[in-house]
Amino acid sequence: MIKQDVKPFLSNYGFAKKGLNLNQKTESLIYMFNFQKSAGNAADHVMFYVNCGIYAVELAKIQSRDKTNFW
Repeated sequence: MIKQDVKPFLSNYGFAKKGLNLNQKTESLIYMFNFQKSAGNAADHVMFYVNCGIYAVELAKIQSRDKTNFW
């Protein structure tokens, strides 16, 4: 489902996929989606969690964190 539907949809908006993670990097922000499989999955019942995040380079500088250490 992620490979067939979600990845092509988000790829149209500039997101790159690595594993179950999709990221889009701009000059000052990094947008992240992570798809986490559920332990309750069965052949006829699929569930997953969607974790979302936005990383701001400027906020990281304020907090004295290096962007390269984030990944």
